[in-house]
Amino acid sequence: MVNVVVGPVSDFPLGTMRQVTAQNRKLAIFHSATGFHALRDSCPHMGAALSGGTLVGSVEAPQPGCYEHHPEQEFIRCPWHGWEYELATGRSWFDPQHNRVANYETSVVPSGELPALADVRSTLVEGPFTAESFSVFVEDDYVVVQL
Repeated sequence: MVNVVVGPVSDFPLGTMRQVTAQNRKLAIFHSATGFHALRDSCPHMGAALSGGTLVGSVEAPQPGCYEHHPEQEFIRCPWHGWEYELATGRSWFDPQHNRVANYETSVVPSGELPALADVRSTLVEGPFTAESFSVFVEDDYVVVQL
């Protein structure tokens, strides 16, 4: 598995969803009340971009006329046909055993703890040229998706 930085936390305000491309995969990144979630940005039914859908919470009716809202159990509703997928697992609400969308682990990593890039220097051949180098400083937290 590979950790991919998809952007600074400031690019994903609370309540937003965005499409990003990471390693040639279109992902829908959600920043909801329960944290960050990443799903494949394609509804398994007809391919609609889930990042264009609506976030909804769970509603149960233990008896007629009595409704219980569970905002901590969040779903994305497909913008085309209304199929719903749980943000935390990618499972569908209507057929959780057989229908799901790929979900990916996400985390927020402080800039000082970003994973080091793979050392590719061992595969390079030294040449006659040198490049000017600059110090680089990162001062933000980043959303990281594990693919």
